[in-house]
Amino acid sequence: MPKTTQPTVSPVEQASEFPYGDGDYLFHLMVAVSRYRDEDLERSLRPVGLNLSHYRAMSVLAHLGPCSMTELAEMSMVDRTTLTRTVDHLVRRDLAGRRHARADRRQVILSLTEDGWARYLMAREVVQSRNEALLAKLPRHLQKGLIKSQQALIGSWELGEELTHRLLTLSRGHASRKAKARPSAAND
Repeated sequence: MPKTTQPTVSPVEQASEFPYGDGDYLFHLMVAVSRYRDEDLERSLRPVGLNLSHYRAMSVLAHLGPCSMTELAEMSMVDRTTLTRTVDHLVRRDLAGRRHARADRRQVILSLTEDGWARYLMAREVVQSRNEALLAKLPRHLQKGLIKSQQALIGSWELGEELTHRLLTLSRGHASRKAKARPSAAND
């Protein structure tokens, strides 16, 4: 049987108040919070007839209005293959519609249907309720600090000024082009 040895821990990690390096531990916690929240939302959305992927796509459509698959993928942080399956399912259920763009018939524009809006609004209430329950345990100043930290992390990536702005504002980047026919919505 091969002999195993424990790697040495750096003096920085030994001095940390956390189980391991601050950066690694921060991202470990971010993933854990995201995973357990996603599992909770997945369960909570079932009675509304949606899953979390449906809700996230619908939320972007609710916030941006009609948009392309590229915009939807960019703003929902979902790869296009997975997103295509999600959108196909929403279209089959008449919760979203597809049409070709006037300028480029190859481009598909997606939007919520009336039934999609109704279902989305029900789901949004569920998500807001779950968010409020979770955040009730966290003082407002810590919530704001977490938001600012996440904004700073997004800003630290070299994504380009326009994409960074769109991700931080969930907008198309130009306030004058933002026509909202429906109530504003967050990605979840």
